[in-house]
Amino acid sequence: MLLMGYIAYIIFMVFNKQILTRCFGSHLGDSQVPLLEEPEQAAELGEMPERLESAEVAVEEAAPPADGPSFEFMNNWLFRVVACPFDVAFSYTVPTLANSNPEQLAHTLPALRLLASFTLSMLWVAALSWAMTWTATGIGCVAKLDSAVIGVTLVATGTSLSGIISSTIVAKQGYGNMAVANALGSNVFCIFVGLGLPWFISTALVHNKPFPIASVTHDVVYEAIVAIFGTLLGVIAMLWWRKFLFTASIGFVMLLWYFLFVAYVFVQNLSHTL
Repeated sequence: MLLMGYIAYIIFMVFNKQILTRCFGSHLGDSQVPLLEEPEQAAELGEMPERLESAEVAVEEAAPPADGPSFEFMNNWLFRVVACPFDVAFSYTVPTLANSNPEQLAHTLPALRLLASFTLSMLWVAALSWAMTWTATGIGCVAKLDSAVIGVTLVATGTSLSGIISSTIVAKQGYGNMAVANALGSNVFCIFVGLGLPWFISTALVHNKPFPIASVTHDVVYEAIVAIFGTLLGVIAMLWWRKFLFTASIGFVMLLWYFLFVAYVFVQNLSHTL
């Protein structure tokens, strides 16, 4: 059911413009300016696409070259020493992309080379995620923390770093919408495929029996589900309040929200163990 849910999600996203237009009106997807009652607000938002376009051009012009470091900390000698083995392994296993411009990518690289680069990159992410998960499991055993607590904190943070870095890179290149969509779409993929695929393989193909979830994990799962829906509603409310403009205050509230959630999970785990 989870895997079928992800397939339904992909179909909906492919035809989302037609579906939303049919359900809510023909203006959806045809105009960048929402329908507003106040004329001055409509006029202000009517100029917004031009301002955003000029801002994106400025960001793209100020962006670092494709073959240079994307973040300042990458110039640090300590980072270069730690990253050196990975750079060597990646350079010999993953085909390099000669041009990072999406508009010119199809003309500069064969489709098979691009597919091979993407596939091998995903395999590296899978291998490093497995190593990180194995290490986090050991840390949880030594610290006597429930595996669910390690999952919603350390493992979730580690496996999301690649998404954070990719969203930051495309945002610095001027593709803010892609960064937002990546953050939301990756969570949908994690829930539907990240849970559905391994559970299906384990229960239907390998062990041929249901996978029991420990009773001590039930509360953590419930709390995580409530946090997910609460976060989603909170983000929508903040964006609506700021007229769907991401600001530094929204980012600060979201970070504070996450740290409060982590602190609550740890306090709950300690209360169960004491």
